[in-house]
Amino acid sequence: MRALITGASGWVGHALVCAWAERHGRDSLQLLLPPEPLHALEAERAKSLETDGFRILYHDLLNPALPVEVIEPFDVLIHLAAHTRTEEKSDAVHVNDRGTHYLLDALRPRLKGKRVLFTGTIACFDRFPPPEGGYRESDAPTPLIPYGKTKLEAEAILKQHAIQSGFSWTILRLPTVYGPGYRPGGLFDLIAAGHPFTRINWPGRLSLLFVDDLATLILELCRTGAATDTCLHVADPEPVAYAELFCKPPAVPLPASSARFIRALIVPLLRRPMLPYPLFISGWRLCHLLGDSMAFNTGCLQQLGLMPITERKEGMRRTYQKEPTA
Repeated sequence: MRALITGASGWVGHALVCAWAERHGRDSLQLLLPPEPLHALEAERAKSLETDGFRILYHDLLNPALPVEVIEPFDVLIHLAAHTRTEEKSDAVHVNDRGTHYLLDALRPRLKGKRVLFTGTIACFDRFPPPEGGYRESDAPTPLIPYGKTKLEAEAILKQHAIQSGFSWTILRLPTVYGPGYRPGGLFDLIAAGHPFTRINWPGRLSLLFVDDLATLILELCRTGAATDTCLHVADPEPVAYAELFCKPPAVPLPASSARFIRALIVPLLRRPMLPYPLFISGWRLCHLLGDSMAFNTGCLQQLGLMPITERKEGMRRTYQKEPTA
């Protein structure tokens, strides 16, 4: 089986490339990487892929002129490339929707009869309070932030192109992904640094997914052909309390009644279009900390039985394990 993978120098992309090469061989892969890495870790991963001899094409997905003539035949397109930095207000976020359109449009002659796997996000749901038991695939998305809106639009673009080009698709909506090599400045970097907000006993819960488990799931979906023309919510079965991730005694208590009161004050402000973005995104994050609005229901995924579940304690140990020094 041959694959074309976008975002291969990203965190999830690199984990998938390593797992795919081990199973199918390096020559079965073509990698599409951004010409400018977002940070030093991404630059290191890109360099290692070059050194290991992978076939690489550097291209900005916001440029519609993808040189398709240099892309060799493939069986599956795994589209992972995305702008995920919710802390930034940037036009680069349109790599999610516009970039997806440009990619699928350029590859149109190659896609008939093929399969496309696309990674969506739990950020396409912003309900305060959320549905009991976590978001299901049947729940209508209601995104508030540009990241969630553009990723949801990309799902619609994917489905429309599938009709026009004659390919099958699978959308994997992801929760908070964790594991070694996590994004600098992200949630797990803040936990490691002992940021003050991690000292509060937040009442909310979130779904997690270990990065290697996601890579294995994608491999199994490609091997089995399961979940064709399907959207799946992908996460560990049980959400985890923020307090379990964050708190080391003594933690600052936050009663549930206070959490509900604070959320009731903030949510109306998030729907005001003129709210400055730094305040908007801070309020959005705070609302998630105050409830279970980042939690998935994974019943459909569990019925497939294709994804391993790394025990959370082991996953966290591996996430923060220091590399051995010489």
